[in-house]
Amino acid sequence: MCYLNFKDCHSHDSRPSVNHLAGSEQFNLHNEVKSHDTSDKKGATDTSDKKGAPLQSLEPSTLQALYELMSLVHDSVEAVDQNNIAESASQDTSSSQSIERKKIAADDSSLLEKDPVAKIILPVEPLELRSMLLAMVHTFPRTLEGLVLNILGPTGAEILTRKFDEMDQQTTTEEQTEFYKTFYTAFDDQYAAMDALLNRKELFSFQVFQSVLDQYLRVHVDRPS
Repeated sequence: MCYLNFKDCHSHDSRPSVNHLAGSEQFNLHNEVKSHDTSDKKGATDTSDKKGAPLQSLEPSTLQALYELMSLVHDSVEAVDQNNIAESASQDTSSSQSIERKKIAADDSSLLEKDPVAKIILPVEPLELRSMLLAMVHTFPRTLEGLVLNILGPTGAEILTRKFDEMDQQTTTEEQTEFYKTFYTAFDDQYAAMDALLNRKELFSFQVFQSVLDQYLRVHVDRPS
């Protein structure tokens, strides 16, 4: 579980929230890809160029997956903004807690087919997913933060952490350390990101356990608080 044991991750200065940048980042994806395609046609293929333009090295299917993930974050932000219009400022805290409770309740019944993030990342090869996540860190950090903290469900967290394990099997210790160090710099609160992954992965395990009890013993068990 190297993804939870990174070292020397440096926090960023305060930056605009995902609510302000998700839409613009989604729009900019097209411009980024277009500019990189132009560079390809001009023969810009050296390593330094690719490092500075991580989207350039992604496979078309991976770019499509990236676009779909960004769309999920963008649509979620729009939905939250619409809900906020109908809410008074005095209800912000309680409303946020209520939304989170509803989200967890919805997640309790989720399967792979009902988890959009899981469906998107499952077919992506581990090293391609690694490249995609690094591209998000460098180019769309607010979208990545919103994805992990606000969109990722239990099944998605389970699939993502399995992909992390597969990445670790295909990379050196030094590459693993560098990847996780870079990955967590996308988050203003890096420990909140780790907690989100752990909590939702744990929730997935509980869902599987609950499903087995219900299927074979007809027993329902509430999740421990």
